[in-house]
Amino acid sequence: MYNVLIAEGNTIESHLLINCIFEEIQDIRLCNIASTGKETLHMIKNQLVDIILLDLKLADNINGLDIIKFISDNSLTKYEHSIIVFSGEPDLLNKITNNPYIFSYTMKSNGFDMLIKDIKNLLNEKEYIKNKGMVVDKIKHQKSINNIKCNITQAYIRMFYNCPEKYLEQYLNLYIGLKKLK
Repeated sequence: MYNVLIAEGNTIESHLLINCIFEEIQDIRLCNIASTGKETLHMIKNQLVDIILLDLKLADNINGLDIIKFISDNSLTKYEHSIIVFSGEPDLLNKITNNPYIFSYTMKSNGFDMLIKDIKNLLNEKEYIKNKGMVVDKIKHQKSINNIKCNITQAYIRMFYNCPEKYLEQYLNLYIGLKKLK
């Protein structure tokens, strides 16, 4: 389940957006709705947010471009490819191309279908990355186990290397004697 923050300056549009999205997509949870840039920044800093649906025109003097700049300037890497921008301002959309934090951007005039498609694609990408990470962790764990086994074997071999024969014989006799006791 992924936490979604909706930052939309228009309250009516944010409620329409919520209804459309949650009717189509079940793998997400609405963590909050922000109508101003100040609220959006506060939520980004203080809440567990996985995906940000961001309108570029918010209800105060902090707009979506400022939000993206804040995220970029503070290197909040958890938001890389996690922001979907939707806006009615084509001139503002031109200012965000090639930003590593933007997964996609669309015009509001394209309707909610395009936005829902973008959200589904983002969820698929996040699942792929999560599953890929689990496989990598499993491989690293297996490599660690193999390294430990190898280190133990090498230590065991070194323990008896250059050991005088009489001590090896005593060790083997003691080892065999212990085995017989069991």
